[in-house]
Amino acid sequence: MPVLYLVVDDKVIVEVKAGANLTKAHEVQLVNYLRATGIEMGLLVNFGQKVEIKRRIFGQ
Repeated sequence: MPVLYLVVDDKVIVEVKAGANLTKAHEVQLVNYLRATGIEMGLLVNFGQKVEIKRRIFGQ
């Protein structure tokens, strides 16, 4: 599954995917990126069979 990661203005991590669907593992991976960087907000966007967008906020 192709993946693209973007950090926007040091405030938001955007993970763009192109797979069949999003799974819990994708969400866990995003939270791990948030935890590792100290960034609080992340967006998970999938352009698969249908567009899916999930927002995760990781508070310190």
